[in-house]
Amino acid sequence: GVKPVQAPRADPSPTPTAPAAPRYREIAEGSLSEPLRQANRLLAEQQYEQAHAEYARLLKEPGLSRDESAVAAYGLADSAFFLNQQELDLTYKEVSTKYLAAIKADPTLIQAGWAYYRLGLTHAAAGEPEKALKAFQAAVQDYPGHPVALLCWLELGAIHQKTGSLPQVVNAFRAALGLPLEPAQRLNLLWLLGTAQHGMGEYDAAVEAFEQCLTEDPEFYLAQPLILKYLGDCHFFRKQYDRSRDL
Repeated sequence: GVKPVQAPRADPSPTPTAPAAPRYREIAEGSLSEPLRQANRLLAEQQYEQAHAEYARLLKEPGLSRDESAVAAYGLADSAFFLNQQELDLTYKEVSTKYLAAIKADPTLIQAGWAYYRLGLTHAAAGEPEKALKAFQAAVQDYPGHPVALLCWLELGAIHQKTGSLPQVVNAFRAALGLPLEPAQRLNLLWLLGTAQHGMGEYDAAVEAFEQCLTEDPEFYLAQPLILKYLGDCHFFRKQYDRSRDL
């Protein structure tokens, strides 16, 4: 067989700790003015063009409080993002400018985590992976425990996969596995983690991830048959030939 190239060992995953206290705050919908609540309803109902127009109008009003101005700024950016989601490669400058303005207005709101995530998606669509990385990293670093953290770690892992930065892929997926997950999400992450470790030549760690996946769902191989091939490869490269043949 072909002798594998051994890559540098990835940094070990951090020791699990209690979830950090959120570094963001939420503004109760009931504390907002009725016109702003109406704009939020339009956004929730996916009436993005109307919502965008209403947020833009409200931001010109002199009577908004600081909190209301920030909520409207995030709403303006979100409505612009969803309104242009299919053509972000063309409208990314407008969308990214609005997100940066909203974050600057108040980075302490829960909306900021989502803003960084969607800003990252916007930069990725525009072919700006370095800016996308910075946005996703800002979300996971500045807003621990935020509901968007899992999505950001997945995007970070995907970007690092494209650039072949496998140690960073492993770190991203390990971090994601430390978050609350649905069973299907956890299985997929174990699979992705194992494939990255396999690609690095970290065969012991890859076997651990693949076997954990199959322990949690013995029929996972039916949905992802390649897991058996990768597991067999790992046993072969670990010189466990009998186990390799069994697969």
